[in-house]
Formats: sequence, C-alpha cells, structure tokens
Amino acid sequence: MGSVKMGRSVHGYVLRAGSEGLVNVHTALVDMYLKCGYIRIGRLIFDGMRQRTTVSWNSMIYGYVRSGYAEEAMVIFERMLDEGVEPTDVTIMGAAHACADLGDLDRGVFVHKLSDKLKLGGNVSVMNSLISMYFKCKRVDLAVNIFEKLRGKTLVSWNAMILGFAQNGRVNDALNYFYEMLSQNFRPDTFTMVSVIPALAELLVTRLAKWIHGYCIRSCLDNDIFVMTALVDMYAKCWEIHTARKLFNRMNDRHVTT
Repeated sequence: MGSVKMGRSVHGYVLRAGSEGLVNVHTALVDMYLKCGYIRIGRLIFDGMRQRTTVSWNSMIYGYVRSGYAEEAMVIFERMLDEGVEPTDVTIMGAAHACADLGDLDRGVFVHKLSDKLKLGGNVSVMNSLISMYFKCKRVDLAVNIFEKLRGKTLVSWNAMILGFAQNGRVNDALNYFYEMLSQNFRPDTFTMVSVIPALAELLVTRLAKWIHGYCIRSCLDNDIFVMTALVDMYAKCWEIHTARKLFNRMNDRHVTT
C-alpha cells in the first residue's frame, strides 16, 4: 500500500509487544520501510539487527536497487559475502540488477560466475537478469550466448532480448527476435510492445508502423496507455503526424510522456 503512517503504527505495536527481537519481524519492518521509500530508517533497523537471515540481506539489496541506489546495493551484497552468508537466486538477481544500473561489467561477470558456482544455470529468472545486465553493459555477445543456451525460455526472456537489442541500436535484431518469438507461439505483452515499437520507429517505415499498430489492436493492447504512447511517438517519427494526433485524441488517459 505504500502507507508509511500505517507501517509506523505496526512498528510501534511491535515495540510495545516486545517482538522487536524476532529476526523475521525485523526483516519485515526493513522491507516495509524500504518499499515506502524510507531508506534511512530501513537501514537503521537493518544495522541494529543482532541476527540476519538471507531474506534480510536480500531485502536491503532490492530496497536499494528499487530506490536507485545501485552502488549501495552492491556494498551490501559484498558485505553479505564477506560475512559468509550464502546467496540465493534472489540475491543474484538483485546484484545483477544493480550491476546493470551501474553498467559495471567487471562486477557483473563476478555475479555471473557466482551464479555458476551456486549451480543456478537452470534458473530461468536468474538467467533473464544476467541477460539484461549484459545488454546494459554493452556486451550483446554474452547476452546472446546465455539466451541461446537457456532452456525453458519465458516471455520475460524474449522481452529482455528484444529490449536489449533495441537499446543497443540493433533494430533489425530486435525485430528478428520479435518475429521468432511470435513463431514460437509466445503472446506479446505490454512490455514487449513498448520495446519493439520504438525499434520500428527508428526504421521510419510507415508500412511496418501500420502493421505493428494493427497487431496491437488484434492483441487488445490498443487501450494500454504505454503502448498507445509508443504508437503516437512512432507515427510522429515516421512523419505521420496526423495519425499520431488522432491516436492522441482518442486516448482516455495520458501521462507526461504522451
């Protein structure tokens, strides 16, 4: 709910009830404050804990990542390793996300090697995180290598590839993976479309713009504010400004990007 006022009331109850010594209760309070954006309070509680579980460490790592403090997340991750706490798949995903935000390839490779040591190569979610990390670190080759070896690919896996290629200026590769995804009967979601539509916009081909617009309509995604905003931007870049304006006028909701 993001209600720190209610969370503080619960925290007060914990103190009055004498439950503050319970590690799971402390961990839940850390997680609550971090999700409400109160990073400093969450960190104070974390630092004051006599005992910590892996979940406690993971909560801090993800809390920092979500709040845009990737370097602090890596400091916590490295401190966790120094204290001999064994990481889990959640830890690796959080650390990979932090490395991606920092564009830190060296530490990203370390996180990848650690995942191999923990035998997480078959964990699709972990591999998806590593794929995204390598793309953000501009190592497209390493991302492709993981994807090609990955068994049990999910929609998230395909989305990571499409977005990664688009962000690295490889528009044709992004489209080829989109077509391949469709051929394997994966149904695109909002995230897929807001990744592939900007890639199409870079080609400035009106025929393709109309095709992807039609696909959005057939997939019932034409009422999604993010998809519609991407379509407006695409038509404008293809010099179809009147079509862009028509879509804009038809939108029930608009945000500042629209």
